[in-house]
Amino acid sequence: VSARVSTAAQKALDLDSTLADAHTAMAMLYVTSAQWTKFLAESERAIALEPDNFDVHFMYGRQLVHMGRVADALQHFARAKELEPVLPLLTAWTSYALMLSGQTDSAWKGIEQAMSLDSTLLPVINIGSAVGLATGHDDVARRLMAVALPVGLMSTKPYVMATLGGTTAGMQLVSAMG
Repeated sequence: VSARVSTAAQKALDLDSTLADAHTAMAMLYVTSAQWTKFLAESERAIALEPDNFDVHFMYGRQLVHMGRVADALQHFARAKELEPVLPLLTAWTSYALMLSGQTDSAWKGIEQAMSLDSTLLPVINIGSAVGLATGHDDVARRLMAVALPVGLMSTKPYVMATLGGTTAGMQLVSAMG
C-alpha cells in the first residue's frame, strides 16, 4: 500500500507541487519509515501551502505528540479545532496532549466532552481511559474498558486493567495480543 501511496503522491506533486494533501501523504509515509526530518519538512510545507487544512494540522499534531513535542502539538490541535470545532477524535487527542503537559483538569474536561460526543470511538475509549487514570477517575477508566472492543494492537485495555489492580488479567490480555 505504501508504495502505491508514495507513487500517487509523488505523481501528484510532479503535476502540481502546491498540493497540500500530497505533501501530507508524503509526510505520513515518512512516519512509517521513521524519517522524522523529512516528515517535519513535508508537514510544514503542507501547512504553509494550505494553513486552513484541518487534516494537516490534526495529523501533524498527533505525530508531534508521539515525538514528545506536546506544546507544538497543542498549537496545531488548537488550529484544527478552529477549523472543525466539534470532533470527538480531535477533542480526545487534545485531552491526551493536555494530560502529557500536566494540565490534568483541562485534560479531564476535554475527555468528558469527547465522550459526550462519541463514547464508542476506540481512540476516545483508549485516550479516555488513560486520562481517567491520570486524573484519578479510575471508575471511568474501568467503565470504558468494560465496553472496549476486544484487545488489539490499538488497545490500552491491558495497561488499564493492570493499573487498576488486575495484573493477571492485564498480562493475559497482553499474551492474547500475540
